[in-house]
Amino acid sequence: MRPEAVDALARAGARPPQARPRRWPSAPVAVTSLPSVAALQEVVGGEHGLASAAPDGLILIETSTLPVAAKAEAAEALGRVGAVVLDCPLSGTASQMRARDIAVYASGDPAALKRSHDVLAAFSRVQHEVGAFGNGMRMKLIANHLVAVHHTAAAEALLLARRAGLDPALALRSPVRRVSNSRMLEIRGPMMVEGDFSQANIALEVFQKDIDLINDLARTARCPLPLFSAAAQLHLAAMAQGPDSARIPRASSRCWKGRPPSPGDPAGRVLALSRHRHRPPVAEDSAMALVSSTLRSPSSPDGLGSRSAATASSKAMTAPR
Repeated sequence: MRPEAVDALARAGARPPQARPRRWPSAPVAVTSLPSVAALQEVVGGEHGLASAAPDGLILIETSTLPVAAKAEAAEALGRVGAVVLDCPLSGTASQMRARDIAVYASGDPAALKRSHDVLAAFSRVQHEVGAFGNGMRMKLIANHLVAVHHTAAAEALLLARRAGLDPALALRSPVRRVSNSRMLEIRGPMMVEGDFSQANIALEVFQKDIDLINDLARTARCPLPLFSAAAQLHLAAMAQGPDSARIPRASSRCWKGRPPSPGDPAGRVLALSRHRHRPPVAEDSAMALVSSTLRSPSSPDGLGSRSAATASSKAMTAPR
């Protein structure tokens, strides 16, 4: 167990165990949210894992974003000792989680889902029952497909506004948003405009795991994903830029207090760009800056390079996890 995680749990009002239990408490329902397949395997089949220490009739609500095959393997192992595993990944950002504004894609045994409803409702806004075991993860990946495409499109549109001589903040508030709004634009648009991703909800490297899972699902289903593929390449480009890509210039609001920009003005003069030097590295940043983060390029007359699309959308990203 990570001490910092245990301390945070205690501050939130929970009662963490003093040591790893040799037998799990006799609660009828347990919830896991894990970072990797290896972690799930350890929790289920490791020393003192659930397979050897679970109480009779346990229902395990597995909320992680992991391959369906790994969850099915865990379900099979726990099924042999009389436990039931539900596949219930979560949709929402970290800030939504704190506000209990997340959705659950619940799949698996209907009777176990019914018995688990109150537990799911205690930490989520809505619970979608989506059918057989594994459909929860498939639905989560469909949602994250849309997340990747939506926040990339939002960042690209805001970058286009800036390059066209418009105030990106005005574009975000304008009627354009009324006819083309999305949750990604609401959450990440302001971050992109301000160039401030300090409140980012997910690390780019974490979302890359979701991108890989979406690609795996598409291959299995033999479904072409041209829009998603383009967005995925931008995320890879942002990761390749390394920690320097976390230093994102933004359009200063001061430049809009004077005359409006003319089409002939170089964006470098019209937009007072300020470079923020104290940003966390990309690995700790959310993917909140892929397209809107505009990196300088000598080949660009206004100092904004083509790689900006890769940096803004990736930092302004998230999912929902």
